[in-house]
Amino acid sequence: LKGHYDRVLNVAFSLDGGTVTSTDQYGIRKLWNVKSGLEITTSTEFHQQQNQNNNMLIDKDGWILRNGIRILWLPMSLRGHVVSEHKWIIAIGNSQGRVVIIDFS
Repeated sequence: LKGHYDRVLNVAFSLDGGTVTSTDQYGIRKLWNVKSGLEITTSTEFHQQQNQNNNMLIDKDGWILRNGIRILWLPMSLRGHVVSEHKWIIAIGNSQGRVVIIDFS
């Protein structure tokens, strides 16, 4: 998902997993529809949820790990520094202002 102009600092799923919020270094927050990938709104007003789970992460070699098991290798252009998950869906925020959503279900 392209929408931020600079580094994404935070991504988090809604409790139902239907939306993802992302925040960039300027405090701009975007709300995204997970299924369509479309931006719902841009704001500096709505609440950013914190990631509740840490079962998925990206290792230094670019692998997405779930509970320590390699499940997908990401090319450099898709890697990010902030990760959030909801069940089998992962959201990744990167320094180019992109949010990548991958559904493993």
